[in-house]
Amino acid sequence: MKTLSLLLKLTFIGIVLSVAMWNSKNSMVVSYSSTPPAGMTGAPGDGTCATCHGGGTLQTTDSVIITFYDTIPNPDTVVQAYEVGKTYRVVVQVNSSWATRFGFEMTALDSSGNPAGSFVLLNSANTAIQTSGGRQYVSHRNASSNNTWEFLWNAPTNQVGGVVFYFAVNFANNNGATSGDAIYVGNTVLPILLTPAQPDLVLYNDTLHACVNTQVQVNLIYEVLGSDITTAKIYVEERIGNTITLDSITLANLTVGGPNSVPIKTITVGTDTIYYKLWVGATNPAQLSNGDTAYITVLPIEPISAVVINGPDTVLVGQAATFQATISGQFDSVVWNVQGASQNTYYGVGPHSISWQTTGTYTIEVTAFNKCGSLTTTKSVFVQDTTTVSVQLPEPSFLFSGCIFEPSGKLINCFENTPFIYVLKNLEAGIYLIKHEGGRVSKIYVSKAMR
Repeated sequence: MKTLSLLLKLTFIGIVLSVAMWNSKNSMVVSYSSTPPAGMTGAPGDGTCATCHGGGTLQTTDSVIITFYDTIPNPDTVVQAYEVGKTYRVVVQVNSSWATRFGFEMTALDSSGNPAGSFVLLNSANTAIQTSGGRQYVSHRNASSNNTWEFLWNAPTNQVGGVVFYFAVNFANNNGATSGDAIYVGNTVLPILLTPAQPDLVLYNDTLHACVNTQVQVNLIYEVLGSDITTAKIYVEERIGNTITLDSITLANLTVGGPNSVPIKTITVGTDTIYYKLWVGATNPAQLSNGDTAYITVLPIEPISAVVINGPDTVLVGQAATFQATISGQFDSVVWNVQGASQNTYYGVGPHSISWQTTGTYTIEVTAFNKCGSLTTTKSVFVQDTTTVSVQLPEPSFLFSGCIFEPSGKLINCFENTPFIYVLKNLEAGIYLIKHEGGRVSKIYVSKAMR
């Protein structure tokens, strides 16, 4: 929807009327900082906040911004008109270079001055709702330096035309009295969004998913709702990248009913998304009188080019290890089949924690699927017992020259002509990489800490 954001820049010449209110005990009623009295919005028949506050002058930098947002189905979308029976979020924001305390009050009326819709609080700590004279008023609660209030407005359930939101805002200097405050009174109109007349011929949007380098037929789906139309010319605009072409087809012998389908063209799908805009009865869609506009999108799907299983090649029996898949290309789902594991089937790219209870060599199979097919890859994992060594090495009495690393690749230490048993001394139990002089790499499992 289009944007509606009311920004009221306030410029004033002169001094705002200053009025003090005295009660029966001749003591000044300083303010309504908790909740203002109802009926102070400046609407027809209402007073304003200037009844109690005044003496200050609004500056050109002072502003009031009132914004209406959709809630369903497009939350946080700013709207320029309301639909009957819908709920909208209203945000009132005031800004000032001098005021340090703010308050407001608002009511919603139709053009005849009758209440229009209803307010609902989102935050009862800083907003309040009151009813007076049949009208509903939403206002600040516990005025402070807070300059923004949010609440809901339920639109009328019947068509009452544009709704006028009357409001008054207090720009206060927080001096504990009514003096030196400035009041702005205004209103904004939110028009009703009228439902356009139903066209005789309705065109339906569509989205096609097609594999790259394959042919696909693009069809127009339509429905005839009125008997006044028997023949229609459909203009077709095709956009591929920066290339736009215009064509047309003619629908003849139309009868009430549908949906119906008619082929537009057969295309070979490339790597670019293809967009079609279709409209009825005029060379320019803005000139439509008895038809509709539709959009068809062809989304290319590239085949899966690679599946890689990330994880260790060797694990200890009974201990979980982490595995994750990397998929190159578009995919819809991923299935894991794990041989001999405590759990044999997993879904998604992971990470997955997998363990085996029996030693041996097992296969992990991962298959990625999309609408154009699937791709499978495998990985072998050696599961070893905690009492065995992963590779055969000479007796630990030989002299060792080389380096020892953690499985992650982090260097622990390097040695030269050192007894191999000393190399392993003070290592915690686990699998280590041994890089020998000359470049040969092997693995060894230390079954218990060697002290």
